[in-house]
Amino acid sequence: MKRLTKRFLSGLLALAVVLMLVPVLAPQTAYAASATITIDNNGTLQSWQNTIQNAINSAGSGDTVTVNGSRTDVSLGMNLSVKQGVNLVWQADLSGHTSTSYHILSVTTAQGGTFEVAGCTISNSGSGVALGVEGSCTLSGGAVKNTGTGLAIAVYPTGSGFQSNLLVKGTAKVSSSSYVAISTRGNNNSITISENADISSGGEGCIRSICFDSNSNSITGTGGTIQNTHSGGSAISSDGNINVSGGTISTTNTGIIGFLPN
Repeated sequence: MKRLTKRFLSGLLALAVVLMLVPVLAPQTAYAASATITIDNNGTLQSWQNTIQNAINSAGSGDTVTVNGSRTDVSLGMNLSVKQGVNLVWQADLSGHTSTSYHILSVTTAQGGTFEVAGCTISNSGSGVALGVEGSCTLSGGAVKNTGTGLAIAVYPTGSGFQSNLLVKGTAKVSSSSYVAISTRGNNNSITISENADISSGGEGCIRSICFDSNSNSITGTGGTIQNTHSGGSAISSDGNINVSGGTISTTNTGIIGFLPN
């Protein structure tokens, strides 16, 4: 009996030693690694939107979600939200025809995420907007255009304390056939055109910035080309701050003008 007791106690002691050597792991939140998603014309646009948004939601700080491929039947648009610390890189061609109230693609990074458009074409042939931006957005290549009667890019104020910043650089091209290429409405927005970027319009204007309450909006040009080919159009119109130190501005009408909204 004593031998059995000694053996039992010895076994418990050995087990305790083993357990002490096992590291204690604190509960951790599992995040997916950076993801690449390739879209196409199969399935619904809503299903692709859900797939991309789920990847963004599952990503951890510092992760990048890359979207490539192409979709050609966009009519109601795709809406995405990028959370803080996550990078969304858009390399997918999107085209379609939307009415005034809709975008081909609309992305908000108002919570501190980042959004880059690189090496693709986003095109709207309707009266709506090709690309809607709320928060931070960089166009480093490719083209965003409206071949109909609407805007190419609309920049919106975040309403959450973050500034909306649009940077167009590299070889990126933004164009509107018969209206405005880039438009921002509201306060605390900035637009920067640099390097070899090309902004063009065959309509009312290339860049239009309207502030409601103050001159908190800013337009900066350090390079690239801003060109309006319409006889009654302007290159830049704004009641905010305009600072052009480089690049080329070309228009058949009034060039850079500043005005106050009615």
